[in-house]
Amino acid sequence: MALPFKTFLKEAPFLCSSDAHQNIGIATIIGKDSKHWKKVDIFNGVVGQRAFSGRVADDEDSIYIEAFYSADATVLYLVLHGVQNEVTLSRLFVDEKLKGKSFFEKLADAETRDLSLVHFIFLISHVVFVLEQGRYFDLSHIKSLMNVNTLRQSMLIDVVKLLEPIPNISPDWVANGRLAVPKLCFLFPNKCMRTDLSISKKREIAAKLERAWESQIQTDLRAARIAEIQSEKDQLAVFRDNVNGNPLCVATPPRIDARDPIVDITNKFFTNRITENNEHNDNDTVDYIRNTMRNVIRQYAKYPNFYLFPSLKEFVEVTSVLYDFVVHDSSNDEVRLRILAPELANALTLEVTHWEQAVALYRKTCFSRGGLFSKAEHEEELAKAIQSLSTAVTEQALPQAIEDVTSACTAFWQEHQRCEAVSMTGQLCRFGTHNGRIKHDSNFRAYSTCNCGARQTMRLDPFSLKKANYDFYQQFSCCSALEAFPFPTFQPLDNVKTAIEETYASPRPTLTSIVKESPPGSPSKVLDTADLSQSLDGDLSNDFEEDEIGGFDRFIDDDKLKEMFDDEPASRRPNRIRQKSDPEDESPTGSTTYLDTYDSKLKLERPSKVPYKTLVQHYKDQFIDYLPHSKAPAGLLPGFPSWALTCVGQSNRYSHSSGLRASHFKRGSNFLLPLTVHVDVNPAEWDEDMRRLNSRAEYSGRRYRKPMIQNAYDTESDGHEKVKFFVGLEYECTRGHRFMIEKPGFALAFDRRAIEKDEAAKLIASDTPILMPCPCKHSVGTSAQLMRLHIVTPKAPVVACVDLKVQPDSNADASEYYYPHTEPLELYSNRYYVIRFPYVYVGPDGPFRPPKCDKLSGRLHKDWLKIVQRRVSAEVLAKPNSGRR
Repeated sequence: MALPFKTFLKEAPFLCSSDAHQNIGIATIIGKDSKHWKKVDIFNGVVGQRAFSGRVADDEDSIYIEAFYSADATVLYLVLHGVQNEVTLSRLFVDEKLKGKSFFEKLADAETRDLSLVHFIFLISHVVFVLEQGRYFDLSHIKSLMNVNTLRQSMLIDVVKLLEPIPNISPDWVANGRLAVPKLCFLFPNKCMRTDLSISKKREIAAKLERAWESQIQTDLRAARIAEIQSEKDQLAVFRDNVNGNPLCVATPPRIDARDPIVDITNKFFTNRITENNEHNDNDTVDYIRNTMRNVIRQYAKYPNFYLFPSLKEFVEVTSVLYDFVVHDSSNDEVRLRILAPELANALTLEVTHWEQAVALYRKTCFSRGGLFSKAEHEEELAKAIQSLSTAVTEQALPQAIEDVTSACTAFWQEHQRCEAVSMTGQLCRFGTHNGRIKHDSNFRAYSTCNCGARQTMRLDPFSLKKANYDFYQQFSCCSALEAFPFPTFQPLDNVKTAIEETYASPRPTLTSIVKESPPGSPSKVLDTADLSQSLDGDLSNDFEEDEIGGFDRFIDDDKLKEMFDDEPASRRPNRIRQKSDPEDESPTGSTTYLDTYDSKLKLERPSKVPYKTLVQHYKDQFIDYLPHSKAPAGLLPGFPSWALTCVGQSNRYSHSSGLRASHFKRGSNFLLPLTVHVDVNPAEWDEDMRRLNSRAEYSGRRYRKPMIQNAYDTESDGHEKVKFFVGLEYECTRGHRFMIEKPGFALAFDRRAIEKDEAAKLIASDTPILMPCPCKHSVGTSAQLMRLHIVTPKAPVVACVDLKVQPDSNADASEYYYPHTEPLELYSNRYYVIRFPYVYVGPDGPFRPPKCDKLSGRLHKDWLKIVQRRVSAEVLAKPNSGRR
């Protein structure tokens, strides 16, 4: 049998002990009763027995919740006997507890209790069914639901604080203050249909009625901001979804027919139940409720608004505390009364003092902002409240009034204090002061793309630099299989040797073996590290394992390396000129470099990674907790990389006729700009390297070169070659829109006939904004940020040197900028590279937060690309040149 909810909470551990750890769903029915169609009869049909009676003793409250747990369906069914019931209204004026009160005060008291129970139901239910008795939708339901939603929002902070200390409670339940954003369903009678119609005609009319009522209810709920709005935090319920179908049922209630009491007594004696006349007419309502709950339980993963299906034990433990606070706590009566009957509340508080009016204004502003105040907002509103006193309070009473207002507002703010954590994008945490069990969340979401630009997903607003620039990009599997440049990061060091091997470890060979082979007492032979990258174009040599070779730029600082090995101060260091001190250093032919000789002596080593939390705890002052910056202390490295350099593959991955094959690009802006560069070369070396790179027999180095002088046969004077690159600066807004630009501040609108040949050269020679307005139609006021640099290198013996200097703040000094690496990044031939810029910028002076406007901001320093000739190693050519996938 069903029990009053308070009694059910006490006896459930004994009555339902076998299902204590069973996850349950909660279904509730509210609304109006009539003589022949009642809420208890509907749920009795659902559970298949007369579980609900709706009767209450004379000394008990007639406004209450009746509960019954169905073990077969694993559903807890709740029936609200509210103020709209006939029994409740008839007993309202004979209740001894309300003796001495006026009619309106009695009615307000009953409606306040009903409001508290409905509020409690929407905190613990997964589905709420509303029973309607008339032919038209009663708009009083909208008014009631608006009051419930207002009460829920005003008490949300208090509910969260109440749930936080409860052990073993789900964090989602604590963070949202409720089990779910419940699904709202309506049950209507088909009283407007004639009884002489056929069954098919009745079904046709019922379907039309459902569509009409559904459209009207959806419009009303959206207008009242109860449901069908974007903010999950503000909406009370969900009306329509893509899983459970129609949220509305037009049912046939039992008809009013004469009944035979003898038949009822006989059925009662033999079957312990009374048969209703035409009971089958109500089957459509029962089937609708059963199917709805069955879909909710079986397909709960498809309902993002359902935070939790608790076990019966957890539900009883938590709701016991929640029920007493929401329903019986008298401290909330004033809030309920002002929401439900503001006129009556004002009549009862005509004697309020001026300082109480100032405090009321302060609280009203707090609730209008979500019920939370930060410290700055508290001080601002407190100053306004005190200012309002100066015009209404005499000079003698003003000091005491200010003291009272300050004390009352401060006490209120301490209970409604907002978490002071600010995200990296400048958004405040949406929760009140909370412990570590609840993670910071600003309720702001953005779409971001991976390092290589292939995939895009939604990201939470980051509250740390590591989550913003590193952790988010580690979840993409498409980038993990590609070659990536390992930017140097800090690792704990024991001595100088460890410092060289770990701090500057890279996919390139270290110089450890060369130092070890130096004779005792002789100075170490350390050559210019720029030579390390002269003959790399794919796999380095047979001595290196393939999965350890990145094929990217050097990143050993030459000056620091010489100081470590030679103990030579920078002031005494001579000009860096490559000298060959050993016959072995001499290349046997003009087509190789010293790297070919030393490949067999070099050993590839990788650092041992240390968790970032350990670095913060034990090595706080030995690394920088922000991006590499021109003002950062010399020699300190970051704890993790905020930039990313990825090799997507060979240059043929990009087709200029079709553009980039990636999603969410603005139409016509998914193309790179062609860049033609004239390079000063040694003609003989150039032709030899080109024959090696292009193994086809018909290639001729002279065939494709136009003579730059009169005598085309004078090869000593012909020292210019033309190579073609493709470059593109990609912007991305928080909505996920992506586009390339053709010139600073202008999105690319690709037209091969109209595009200028030197467009890319002009773009490189100009400062480029970091932030610019997004050109998409639905993104008015949204800024797009420079996030990726695309470079496609030709199949020629050249290297692209990329030196990036970023200033996100337009007002910053020219000498203050961010950079990915101390040395220019060197990109090798016949490859497609993508350089991903940081999502947020944090420097020595703190984070840079973008301005809240859609104007040009920041700049990427011009002349960030230079092209130089680089000889091709013979050993590199022994293997095919292919980008790793």
